Amino acid sequence: MMNEFDYEDLLCSLFSISDEQRERSDFNIENVCFDEFNISFCHFVYIASQLLPLTPIVKSPLSKTRHHAFIHNGTAFVKMKAEED
Repeated sequence: MMNEFDYEDLLCSLFSISDEQRERSDFNIENVCFDEFNISFCHFVYIASQLLPLTPIVKSPLSKTRHHAFIHNGTAFVKMKAEED
């Protein structure tokens, strides 16, 4: 099951927001969504979750499980288990 933190990680990776920036008291993920997309974080999560099944299937090198995932800079974000063939 995906959680909102996974989507926050995706958004922060997309806009190169560091962990240090995220830890600042004035950081607000809602502001990032409104500034970049003019939508709420809740709407971003909904849209990304609807697009997730359309992402490429990747295979974990360790577990060999297959997932749909958003990939950015070689890192998989917001994974969803892919259906078996």
